[in-house]
Amino acid sequence: MGRLRRLAGGVAVAGALALVGGPALATEPVTISDTVTDPSGFLSSSDTATIRDAAGRAADEGIDFYVVVVPDFSGEANVAWCQHSGSASGLSPSSVVLTIAYEERSFASCGNEGEQIVSDSTLTQARNAAKEELGRANPLDASTTTAAVTAFVDTMVAGA
Repeated sequence: MGRLRRLAGGVAVAGALALVGGPALATEPVTISDTVTDPSGFLSSSDTATIRDAAGRAADEGIDFYVVVVPDFSGEANVAWCQHSGSASGLSPSSVVLTIAYEERSFASCGNEGEQIVSDSTLTQARNAAKEELGRANPLDASTTTAAVTAFVDTMVAGA
């Protein structure tokens, strides 16, 4: 009888956790509060500095640019995840956001509404440059992620 009570108690606890939403196993869209958002600390401080320098080059051309690096997009489509993060963070629709999910080896860019500074064709070229860099490592590592962001920015700035 004691074993049955322990089992029933365990089921009740498990049910309660399911109702209140136990610990998240995926990365929900994040609040973008800085040029580089890396909630899991995937990037080293030198990688972050390199990305900040690239974002500075974009800013010099009038491009409001942000990078988000997460393990995964929590089962959501990569562009939708990017858009949710940007809008939930209150970013301007003309800002450009690049999101990279290193465990999924997936990425997206979003924003650039109205193509005020960068054309969509330039962003397509920038995404292709990032994709080429991301294809160089499996599993994806921080230095390759940084190289992909830099390639994206350099291509975007060249076309601005």
